[in-house]
Amino acid sequence: MNEIMANPDVKQNAKEASKYVQKLLTDIRKMTPQDIERATVKINEDEYLANAKSFIETEFNTKFEIYSADKVQPNREEDPGNKARFAMPLRPAIYVE
Repeated sequence: MNEIMANPDVKQNAKEASKYVQKLLTDIRKMTPQDIERATVKINEDEYLANAKSFIETEFNTKFEIYSADKVQPNREEDPGNKARFAMPLRPAIYVE
């Protein structure tokens, strides 16, 4: 944690970072070998979702918007339902109206 907190961006959000690390450790302990293999695959999630945008809009007959959790300020219009705080790698936060 000391090494992680040396990053000023992380230190600014120390409480959330600590909770996030605890959640990651819990999730890692539950992982199967297949889960670990899947998690090590490098993908650009923003690009992946952008490529799937029209399919998702057609499939669910609705407008689909993508926001990066790294760029969204909590409780702002860009984060309906304040869902960005639930986003994790390979687990996007999804808000449905």
